[in-house]
This record gives sequence, C-alpha cells and structure tokens, in this order.
Amino acid sequence: MKIAIISDIHGNLSAFQTVWKKIKNYPLILNAGDLTGYYPDINPVIGQLKAKKVRNILGNHDRYLIEKHLPTDINPVITEPFEDNLKKITSENLAFLEQLPQNATFELDGWKIGLYHGSPFDPDEYIFPDMPLDRFKKLNFDFIILGHSHWPMLKKVGKMTIINPGSVGQPRDYDRRLSCATLDTKSRKIEIIRLKYDVEKTLRKIKQSGFDPALGKVLTRKRPVWSA
Repeated sequence: MKIAIISDIHGNLSAFQTVWKKIKNYPLILNAGDLTGYYPDINPVIGQLKAKKVRNILGNHDRYLIEKHLPTDINPVITEPFEDNLKKITSENLAFLEQLPQNATFELDGWKIGLYHGSPFDPDEYIFPDMPLDRFKKLNFDFIILGHSHWPMLKKVGKMTIINPGSVGQPRDYDRRLSCATLDTKSRKIEIIRLKYDVEKTLRKIKQSGFDPALGKVLTRKRPVWSA
C-alpha cells in the first residue's frame, strides 16, 4: 500500500492546501498530530482531515485546545494564536479533536507500524536526527512514525525504520518548503518530499491576525553562516 505521511500542520492553510493536492489520492494518509496551533486557519484544516482515509492522532497543541489552557513554561509567542484558535474552533471540530487517540498502531502488508506525536515513550518528547536512538531497538515495530520536532528524519535502528515526515505548516530545518513523506509497504521505499507553497499568503494572515512576527520569521529563516 502507498501511504502519505504528514504532521504538524498547525493551521497553516496555504501549506496544507498544497500538500493536500499532492497526497489526496493516496489510499491512506497518516497524520502524526498538531493540526492546530501557531496559525489561524484551524477549522478548514480540521474539516479536510476528517476524511475517512486520514488517520489522525493528537498533538500537544491539539491537547492544549481541549484542555483550554497552555503550560506555564511555554513560549509566550504561542499565547495569541492559542487564544485565537480557542475562539475560532467550532464545537464540532473541538469534539473531533477530543476523540483523537494519543497514538495508533497498524498492520499493513505484514509490516507493523507505530504512529506517535512525540515518541513512544512520551507524547511531548522531541526526537531529533542527531540523537542516540538505541532505546528504540526494544520496540516491536517495522516502522515508527513521529512528529513534533518539525525536522524530517529517516533513521534505521536495528530492524526498524524511524520516519519523521517533517512539518507541513512550520518547517524548522531552515528549508522554507513544507515537508511530508511517503511509504510504500510493498517495496519498503520511503521518501521525504519537499514542496513549495505560498508562504507570503501565510505571512499576510499572521500580520492580519496580530500575531507575534516571530511566527512568520520561522517560516522564512535561513541556516546561519558562521565565520571565524
């Protein structure tokens, strides 16, 4: 089966519309969470993700909306978008978030797949490509899909492959293109895909919404160049 993998859309409608055109015909779409947070268009994003062939799990920003409060130690730039999301979200879409599982497992073409937002050990844990991952070896999966870090990753750990598709709505790896992934369970081929989208449209919505400009800068930043 050919599977599309997405994560961390965060209400960025321009990015989501672009990725949806690419993946909408896949028979199965796995979404590793954070439909909401940071950007304003959560209702149209959630509306599209209600499609039966999309398997969504809960992200930490989705959980904040359900709980109706933010952690005390969170970055303050999130406060305005959170309050905006809390006012905008429809009762139907909030109910949809409330029924999302924290994680999910699948058996497809003989392969066992685990879907998590942060990690199998902690839903809020960040797993980055340069981290030691030996503890994953004790898990009984062929593929583990993670989100949350906003960094795309393909790592072989023992017999298992860890996949992070990167972020649709807020890539943090100094590449302004949205990121997603595909997995063919027959050929076992995995591909990270980068797509250009209308970043300027999202930047205008950030400004119109009165959000902290830092939420726009992260979408356009470039890798710093160090000199001696």
